Amino acid sequence: MRAFGAFGVFCFHFLGTTNPSWLHGIVSDWRTQLGPQCVAIFFVMSGFLLFRPYVAAFVDGTPQARSRPYALRRAVRVLPGYWFALVGCIVLFGVASVRGITDVVVLFGLTQNYREGSALIGLGVTWTLVVEVAFYVVLPLLVALLYGVTPKRAGERTRLWVAVAAIVAVEIGALAMRAWVLWADPHSARGLGAWFTIATMKWWLLWHWDAFAGGMLLALVVTVSTRAGERSRFVERCTRTAGPAFVAALVLYAVLSAMHRGQKGNTIVVGHVYGGYLLQTLIAVLVVVPAIIGPPNRGIARRLLQHRLVVWFGSLSFGFYLWHLTIVRRVDRWADAGSLPSGLAARFVVTFVLSLVAAVSSWYLIERPLIARVRRVTATAR
Repeated sequence: MRAFGAFGVFCFHFLGTTNPSWLHGIVSDWRTQLGPQCVAIFFVMSGFLLFRPYVAAFVDGTPQARSRPYALRRAVRVLPGYWFALVGCIVLFGVASVRGITDVVVLFGLTQNYREGSALIGLGVTWTLVVEVAFYVVLPLLVALLYGVTPKRAGERTRLWVAVAAIVAVEIGALAMRAWVLWADPHSARGLGAWFTIATMKWWLLWHWDAFAGGMLLALVVTVSTRAGERSRFVERCTRTAGPAFVAALVLYAVLSAMHRGQKGNTIVVGHVYGGYLLQTLIAVLVVVPAIIGPPNRGIARRLLQHRLVVWFGSLSFGFYLWHLTIVRRVDRWADAGSLPSGLAARFVVTFVLSLVAAVSSWYLIERPLIARVRRVTATAR
């Protein structure tokens, strides 16, 4: 699923940069929502995968997992690959300048989203990584709060509803924050370089909480259904093949694209504040569900997700995601300057291959060795 998400974001940026003549009307509307929608899919998957072991332990009433192994695994999954991509893009393509300690903190410390005018600097896609890292930090704190407010002798059902209530409570806070930001007029910015202002809030975790909450609620559903030993007949029928979920997602995506016709993915509009993000989350959940519920070998979509090439591309999709936008922009300049063929197909192939080469280098030289080492260390610590 990560492979398709990364490829979707790649197409979003490639088409937005090259702007082919046929990219107008409904096609343009669908392209406009593709990037934000794929990001929502990433966030839903993170919410599901990271919360599931926590909520399983919580519902069981067993102690919360230690935070140090979790922190090590999350850090090594993000920072080495990100730093490699950032340094590589600075050295090779000059995507940013490092003139002082502030630039180091902003670029290398993943704090772009909290400083006005900095969210899109550097790799251009790092803002999503900052949101993701914020979720990594908040998740164990939220789980600790669940343990703290729940009586030790509480039953499984009580614990389940406490978890649901906590997720929904944060969601209500997220909706309230969006309304407040819209009312407070975020365009009255304090100026570039100001930290933690109203204008920066649309880049914060709480602004994008819907998708993480969707993944966390999905983790709750899967945990409960697993404990029950059998799923309801309705769920079984709906997940027997991926078709119903994908068709529903496609219909809702058409609605989302029409609702935001002419709007950019990050533009603050009333529809996006209250409806757009919730609709994105629902679409993302529908797309992710067939990958985690239902017969693993039933249907073309599930077999495709398990194909060796898809699994391989998914393993290095993080590096591909980090490198691709810089390479998209660079190849576009080379083609416009006549250094490369100007045809759309040629640009696509060159851009994809270069992004893939960068991702392969990152995965095999940096990411995979460090991830394997941390796994051995944390396994030994247990």
